[in-house]
Amino acid sequence: MERPVEPRSRWTEEEDQRLIECKSRNHDQSWDEIAKLAGLNRKGKSCRERWKNHLDPNVKRENFSQVEDDSIICFQSLYGNSWASIAAHLPGRTDNDVKNRWYNHLNEKKLGRSTGDQPHTTQLFHLNHNIDPNASSSSSSIPTLVSASQEIASPWPTSELASLESEFMSTEEVIRYFSD
Repeated sequence: MERPVEPRSRWTEEEDQRLIECKSRNHDQSWDEIAKLAGLNRKGKSCRERWKNHLDPNVKRENFSQVEDDSIICFQSLYGNSWASIAAHLPGRTDNDVKNRWYNHLNEKKLGRSTGDQPHTTQLFHLNHNIDPNASSSSSSIPTLVSASQEIASPWPTSELASLESEFMSTEEVIRYFSD
């Protein structure tokens, strides 16, 4: 027997305001308690998600920078689709923001797809600067197994990674940031 599904109603400005006020007064309460105290006809999970993804003043609202985009690509290759792990390196960005950025903008770039005349050029040819994907098939333009695997294993030059490291929080800083 199927349960009837109630359509979710949109959050109103009044509900947002009540959640903000209640959260600021009762920050140590569980989300279920905050939902009840605020008098919202919402579940605690819904309130938590609304806060985390829309109302939290610590969340960045501006567009992603090129450094953040590059970081997401880099960390996605390290962590896979562990969006919370990636977001931990980008202060002010939520796991949901990072996931949406990846699927809506960056995934195609990482795979090397473009809207131009070569939609299926792979990442390998974009990363290995010694290979011209438009060149005729001479032996100099065909990657060797070693050069291809080296390029995929470490697609970012060490100097680029060193410059990016200053843009991120260290593991210790991330732990302190989220434990406060």
